[in-house]
Amino acid sequence: MTITVTLPTAATEPLAAAAFQALLDERALLAAETARPVIAPSRLYAYAAGVNDADAEVEAALAADPRLAADFARMLGRAATWRLPRLAAASSGENLVRSGENCRIELRRSEAEPSQIYLIIELAAPETLPTRLFAAREGGQVVSADLPAARDGVIQLLAGADTPLVAALRDVGAEVFLR
Repeated sequence: MTITVTLPTAATEPLAAAAFQALLDERALLAAETARPVIAPSRLYAYAAGVNDADAEVEAALAADPRLAADFARMLGRAATWRLPRLAAASSGENLVRSGENCRIELRRSEAEPSQIYLIIELAAPETLPTRLFAAREGGQVVSADLPAARDGVIQLLAGADTPLVAALRDVGAEVFLR
């Protein structure tokens, strides 16, 4: 069997080149859509355990991949000193309280500036003080914040009422971890 291929002429060569470029562009777009960031489990656990707090690549991968974020939340459950489970029901007022073993988190609207929320963390047995808070939402989004130093077992942080951190802490389906 013989296959005959007709090569483009000078007149049809630009059209053929454009067709092949379109195919290459399509392949590149499809590959970019399905590509997921690859983060080694050891690197993810190091981030969860606090070995490496500043890892922009891990944070970007967590934001892009809900399955990776779910794996990270499970790792946080093992690495965090405090874990506050999902809430049973939505809060009925401006303030919200989450409680866990030896830990209580309250969101309280600022009386001086209503667009700001105080995040108050009370620790009953602060043998090790947390330096970072993570809120893992059901959809896979993980929000984190560095925590200031505690005073007498209480940590206070001021955040905007419309920030992702406050939204995640108000989400009844979110789990909160302190590490």
